[in-house]
Amino acid sequence: MFYWIYGVPSLALVALFSVTFVGFVWLGIILTRSRVRRWVAPEEDWNEIMGLVLSAYGVFYGIVLGLIAVGTHQNFEELDQTVEQEAATLGTLYRDVSGYPEPIQDELQAMQRGYCRFIIEEAWPAQQRGVITEGGTARVTAFEQKLLAFEPETPGQEVLHAETIREFNAFVEARRQRLYGV
Repeated sequence: MFYWIYGVPSLALVALFSVTFVGFVWLGIILTRSRVRRWVAPEEDWNEIMGLVLSAYGVFYGIVLGLIAVGTHQNFEELDQTVEQEAATLGTLYRDVSGYPEPIQDELQAMQRGYCRFIIEEAWPAQQRGVITEGGTARVTAFEQKLLAFEPETPGQEVLHAETIREFNAFVEARRQRLYGV
C-alpha cells in the first residue's frame, strides 16, 4: 500500500515529515488562536504555564522516542539472528547434500546456489521495500521435491537422507521466520 515510502531517501523523508507536521501545527494555531486567547486571557503567568506544558510534552516525547528506538533495535536483532540461523541451516544442508551420490548431489547443490543468488540479488532488495517475492518459494519447493524423490540404497544413505530432511525442515522454519519478519 505505502511501499513507495521505502524508495524515498531518508533526508527527503525527514524534510517531508517535518514540513507536514509543522504545517499542521501552524494551521491549528491559526485556526484556534482566538478561542484560546479568550479562554486563557485572564492568566497572568502565561509564560510559566507554557513552560510547564512544553516540558511535559518534551518528557513524553523523549519517552516515546526512546521506546521506539529500543523496539526497533530489538526487532533488528531478532531478524538478524533469524537470517543467521537461515544461513547456517542452508550451509549445513549444503554439506549434508555433498554426501549424496553424484547425479543428485550436483543438482541439489546447484539448486541451493541458485536459491542463494536469488535471495541476495532479488529477494533482499525487494524486502528492503517491504515486498516479499514469490520466486524463493518456488525454488524451495523444487528443492524439496528433488530431495524427497531420492531413494537411499544403503543404511548410511538412509541415515544421511533422514538428517538432510531434518536440516531441510529447520531451514524452512528459519526461512518462514525471516519472511514473517519482513
